Amino acid sequence: MIEFALCRAADIRRQVLDINEDARARQKLQKPFCLWLIGLSGAGKSTICEPPRKQLFLSGKHTSILDGDNIPYGLNWDLAFSEADGGE
Repeated sequence: MIEFALCRAADIRRQVLDINEDARARQKLQKPFCLWLIGLSGAGKSTICEPPRKQLFLSGKHTSILDGDNIPYGLNWDLAFSEADGGE
């Protein structure tokens, strides 16, 4: 249970976008949802999620995986798993 607000800054406002969750749901003809697995590195999260992801793909559903091990190869290529990099 989260007992504190994750976003504590007072000057952050939600950006209203023309292409939002509802628009994407209509385009993809599917209801969006997020399945978030958390755990220690090497615990098997990616291994667990791959079979259902393949089944969803084969049934015509669009899926994405945000895998922390793969982030350094794209979005944050200069970050590692140090405490300082984790904070960034």
